[in-house]
Amino acid sequence: MRYLNKIVFINSSSLPYSEVSLGGNIHFVGSNGFGKTTLLRAILFFYHPTSEKRELGIKENQQSFSEYYFEEFGSYMIYEIHTETNNVCLFLYKKGGRLQFRFIDAPYEKDFFIKDRKAKSLENIFADLEAREISFTDEIRRYADVRNIIYGATEKREYQKYGLFHGKTSIKRQKLTTIPKAIANIFRSSSLNSDYIKRAIIEAIAEENVRPIELEVISRQISKFENTRRDLLNFEKYKPKAEELISQHDEFISTKSKLENVAIQLGQEVKSASSKAIVFKADLEKAQQALNGIEDSLHEKQDYFDQQKTLINQKIGVPKNHLKTIKSLRKKYAEIIRSEGVFSIESILEEHQNETLLKDQLSHHQSIKETLMAEVKEVEQRFSEEESSLRQKRSAYQQEIENEKINLKSSFIDRLEELKEKQQEKIQELQSEYEKDRDSVEQHIEEKREKLQALNEEKAQITHKDFSSERFDLISKEIQKLDAQLKDIEQNILLFRKEAEGLKALNESQLKALKAQFESNSEKIDLQISQKKNAKESLEAKIKKYEGSLWEFLNENVEDWKQNIGKLIKEEILLQKDLSPTFNNKEEGFFGLKLDLSSLNSSEIQFTDYSNLLEEAEKELIALHEEKLKLQSDFQSEHDLLQQEYQQKYKKLVKDYEENLPYEKTRAERKKKEFILDLEQLEKESSSLKESALEEINSKISVSQRELSEQKEKKNELKQKFENDRISSQDQYNLLSTEILQQQNSAILTLDSQKEKYEADIISRLQSLELRKKEALSEKGVDTKQLQKEEEAINSILQKLNFIDGTKGIVSEYKVNKEQYFDKEEAFKVETQELESQLKAILDRFEDEKTQLNAQRAQFKAEVQTLQNESRNLETQLNEFDRFKSEEMSPYFSLIKFIEEAHETVIGHGETVSELLSTVRGEFARKGEIQAKFTKEVLSYTSKFQKANEMKFPILTGQDDERAIFFFVDKTLRGFIENDLIENVQEQVEKQHSGLISNITREVGDISKVNKSIHETVKQLNDHFEQTNFVGVVKSVKLQFKEKTSGLTGLLMKAKELDSKFNFGDQASFFKEKADSVTNKKSIQLLNDLNAEIQQTNSKYIKIDDFFELQFRVAENNNDTGWVEKLSNVGSEGTDVLVKSMIYITLLNVFKENVFKNNDDYRVHCMIDEVGKLSDRYLRELIDFTNHKNVRLIFGSPNENDPLIYHHVYKLDRNTKTNKVNVIKLVGEA
Repeated sequence: MRYLNKIVFINSSSLPYSEVSLGGNIHFVGSNGFGKTTLLRAILFFYHPTSEKRELGIKENQQSFSEYYFEEFGSYMIYEIHTETNNVCLFLYKKGGRLQFRFIDAPYEKDFFIKDRKAKSLENIFADLEAREISFTDEIRRYADVRNIIYGATEKREYQKYGLFHGKTSIKRQKLTTIPKAIANIFRSSSLNSDYIKRAIIEAIAEENVRPIELEVISRQISKFENTRRDLLNFEKYKPKAEELISQHDEFISTKSKLENVAIQLGQEVKSASSKAIVFKADLEKAQQALNGIEDSLHEKQDYFDQQKTLINQKIGVPKNHLKTIKSLRKKYAEIIRSEGVFSIESILEEHQNETLLKDQLSHHQSIKETLMAEVKEVEQRFSEEESSLRQKRSAYQQEIENEKINLKSSFIDRLEELKEKQQEKIQELQSEYEKDRDSVEQHIEEKREKLQALNEEKAQITHKDFSSERFDLISKEIQKLDAQLKDIEQNILLFRKEAEGLKALNESQLKALKAQFESNSEKIDLQISQKKNAKESLEAKIKKYEGSLWEFLNENVEDWKQNIGKLIKEEILLQKDLSPTFNNKEEGFFGLKLDLSSLNSSEIQFTDYSNLLEEAEKELIALHEEKLKLQSDFQSEHDLLQQEYQQKYKKLVKDYEENLPYEKTRAERKKKEFILDLEQLEKESSSLKESALEEINSKISVSQRELSEQKEKKNELKQKFENDRISSQDQYNLLSTEILQQQNSAILTLDSQKEKYEADIISRLQSLELRKKEALSEKGVDTKQLQKEEEAINSILQKLNFIDGTKGIVSEYKVNKEQYFDKEEAFKVETQELESQLKAILDRFEDEKTQLNAQRAQFKAEVQTLQNESRNLETQLNEFDRFKSEEMSPYFSLIKFIEEAHETVIGHGETVSELLSTVRGEFARKGEIQAKFTKEVLSYTSKFQKANEMKFPILTGQDDERAIFFFVDKTLRGFIENDLIENVQEQVEKQHSGLISNITREVGDISKVNKSIHETVKQLNDHFEQTNFVGVVKSVKLQFKEKTSGLTGLLMKAKELDSKFNFGDQASFFKEKADSVTNKKSIQLLNDLNAEIQQTNSKYIKIDDFFELQFRVAENNNDTGWVEKLSNVGSEGTDVLVKSMIYITLLNVFKENVFKNNDDYRVHCMIDEVGKLSDRYLRELIDFTNHKNVRLIFGSPNENDPLIYHHVYKLDRNTKTNKVNVIKLVGEA
């Protein structure tokens, strides 16, 4: 019995030194993070040596196995393997940054690797082994080589003794990987659902070269085939339309030619009419110049009159403003409002004249009053003082108010003066700016007049110039240039034809050579594929016979039989199963072999390892299919590239030709004929040349006259602007001055109101004083009545005097205004009348001059009108031609080179410009209708095809120009119709179809083989479950394999079946089959359905596990899960773990038996981490389940279970200071 007996850690990870026996069921106990997983993963590495992190349950962001376990110098790991004869070791260490392996032919001894409690160096270890005469292997660097030795798959005899298994080298190495992958899956398992178990089986069974099917590639290939097929069918369907388009193209060319001839006639007639119009235009310009002179005189007179009018109006404005002021003042002085009433200035002046008399009367009455008051002077004095005080206050306040009025008026007068000065400055500024701009414009007017005069002089010179000799020399030189140009064009046309023929011949030659090379290479590959298929089938048949044959028996029981017996026995005999072989190495006989030889003839045999040959044949067959697909793809790509290069070069060549040579040749020939006619009629055309020169100079004169008129208009605009600005400024001044006067009056009224209120208060107090005084006098015996009479007289006089004092400011202001305005009113009126008379005189003189000039202008206008009437007929036709040119979508722009380059003829065509325009419009409309219909139908025709179609038809749109559309019909489409180029495209599409179906068949076939093996594995699992005696909580476990027959996988399988039935690769021409061919319809429909299904899926690939479903059914106590794809709640959480472990371990057992049939002298371990969810009962049941399958379990959990369940129990303890882990044996067999 062979098994992994021990693992030893020396300075590995956090383990300084640990020696762990593995001869049975093991339990590692320790808290989380104490190293349980570290030990379990190290044991897993023995069964599954790999550098892949995922395979060992290591996360991508964690250290790799070699980095984690071999961090420092002197880190070692040793596995001890128990065999029938003696124990051997597998020694792991790191060297040069890589993990190295050596097998040692001896049991583990501590002193091999440690001395004085320290790890030995590698040199000392191997030197010590050699000294003890212990053999060991060379360094092994490849993980696969180590795995092959452990699983008995090595071909090197000296390594076979180190294996855990007695392998069979004839079994595929891929099949051997099922065991380590199954063990790894048990360690990594966290859930049990169909996807996980499917992947576990697939990873263990499937060969690495069975790749997932790339759906995007298939979809692209189907889409390309279907689009091209539809394009080809559409080509045949719309072939009559293509022939009709070619006919429409030819009709359009004919119509276009006719239209161009009519356009030439129109150009000739227009130029003839233009020449005639020039003569009338010259006479008209002379009359117009005279008229312009009159107009200039009128403008000059108007300018002079306007200047004089402006000056006089400015002068008139001053006295007129004074008169307005006088009118305003008269209104003001007519009604002066005071507290005493409303007064006129005259009444106030009259009161002021009586001031002296009133003062004398006041003195008289005061004398009488004093006499009456002589005896009561003390009373009088007392009241007089008080009265005097009140009157002084009133007088002082009145004076204060008057002073404020004076100051106020002075302030407003200053503001008015300031405003007036600003107004004068503004007017002067406007006047200065106007004169400056006017002088500038007048300077430009003078320059334009001088330029116009120079142009008129130049025109006079042209009128007397002789153009004949100069024109003759010019035409002769032009004819010589055209002869040389025509010669070059003929040479270029010959070169174009040769280049086009050479380009076409080169393309055909390249395509022919490419096709021949492709067909030759394709035939070679097809032959190789056929040979490989036959060889593969032969090898498969022989290998099928291997099981139970003599060959299998010899491999398992006889060492080195190939070197002796194998040389003498035929292959057919080795593969026979009815020989009943036995072997006893000690018995005499034919190399210890006893056979029933009655049915055999002796002969010589050559032995071969067919398993390796089959594997190589399958790889070579896949490579050949890929090579063929690549060959087809390369051929198509090169074919398309050659066609594309040819089309581009040919299209560019034709485009260059059509854009230049035909037009240039026609134009040069027409020009030459025109120049010859020019020479014959040179004398007649001399006047035309002169007229052309006159037309040019007249155009310049017209421009100069227009510029002169613009400058004059600008001068008028400046003048009008100045006048408007002046009036606006004056209006602003009047408005502001009025506002100032209103402010002044408002302020004075406010002061007067304050004064009246104050005086009313003083009067009230005086009256009160007077009453008190009378009472006092009456008590003294004074004649109060006489006294009252005198005092009333005194008060009356005082009121008048107070009134006089209160109006002194108004009187003073009136005197100033009288002097400045009223006394000068008559002078202002006289001045205004004189200036108005002066203005009228200037106006009358201007009107007289204007009348005379208008009479002359009317005379020249009549002359101009007469000339205009004479040229109206020609102008009408030319205007109609101009309108024709400016019309929206006018034919002119497409015919411009024919119209404008037409040469004027002396003899007309008998049709006017208007008649020819009507013909052009009609023919152009007809051409447009033909072109619109043609373009629409061409666009419609090309829209029937895919953008990237095999015919290389462009998908034309309304954005493409006319040349692209006509080139497509005339060159491309005509070539396909007349030369049957479509057959080449059909041939390529047929190859696409057969290659597409064959590719799908091959890829699905590869997956089907794997599915068959998976199905067989599921059957074996169920057989094992049926043979298992379930005595615990789990009553039964079953798996079910269901092949998917619907959806994407179903369609792929149908494609394979269809190809197997009809063999599309050997079909006749796809497009020569009948249109209702059932086979073709099935194939096309199937491919379209497949593509539609691919478009609906979100996956880019379809893998092996997409082709089948895997379901579970578990009976636990009274609970039956039924068929489900995921086991998550079988019963309790512990029951789930138990069932999952049973399924994975059974799967491992199936893989073991498939690889090593009838060989049970070995044991393997399964590692299950975090097993604390299982009760002791479930653990016993699981261990009992595995013991019958030569499987031992290694558990890891934080808690201890029943120690009697296990052969060994280890507790892991971590030193918190050193972070080192110590492995302590709690239970162990002796």
